[in-house]
Amino acid sequence: MTQATTHTHPQGKKLRHKDIKQPDEFISLSARVVAWAQQNQTTVLIAVGAAVAALLLIAGIRWYVQSRAANAARAFYGANELFKREQWDEAQKGFASLASSYGGTAYGNLAKLYAGRAALNANKPGEAVPLLTEFVGAAPSPALEQIGRVALARALADTSNVAGAREQLDRALTLDGPLVPEAQIQLARIEERDGSKEKAIELYKKYLADDPDGTAAALARMRLSALGVEPPASPNAMTLPIGGGAGSPIQIQ
Repeated sequence: MTQATTHTHPQGKKLRHKDIKQPDEFISLSARVVAWAQQNQTTVLIAVGAAVAALLLIAGIRWYVQSRAANAARAFYGANELFKREQWDEAQKGFASLASSYGGTAYGNLAKLYAGRAALNANKPGEAVPLLTEFVGAAPSPALEQIGRVALARALADTSNVAGAREQLDRALTLDGPLVPEAQIQLARIEERDGSKEKAIELYKKYLADDPDGTAAALARMRLSALGVEPPASPNAMTLPIGGGAGSPIQIQ
């Protein structure tokens, strides 16, 4: 009687030869998939077409976004050259056009700030207010928001909206940015004109404490003197006696 050929499994289990010859599960599954695809060619073609269309759509969107960003960057560079040459009207138009056409890009958003500043420099605060208001509502960072709010406060003050200017400066002072001293000076000037003498003095002193040789330091000292307060001396001032001997010192800046 003929016996079936057997093989020993590494763990000791005996396998018959006919078991080893059976196709494994993966090969069987692949064969079934191929067979199904042959029987359902229309369904397969539709699925493949949908996948290809999705990939093309993603690639198209990516190209469109990158193209818009590149165009916005070029437009910003051109308008900024006009800004640096102090051609305020042309710069404002360039930035405003950029903001309108590419508002969803980073450069398009930043263009609103520059358009507002250009309008301010061109003595058109009424045109600056809506541009700067829109910018600060979606500023990409606290520092840029502070810059925008200080500019907006100036525009509001120049359009006689003192309350609005004060609100913008108060908010600017809470932000981490480079224009804290400028916000202090602007707010001090508003408080002084509004009759809030003590608040103005406090802000002038704070400015000098934070930035004793800042660009507005001379103004702060002058206004303190006008308000009857002895301003602190500049830390870089030198004192020399009149005539080289005893007498009242004079300051040399």
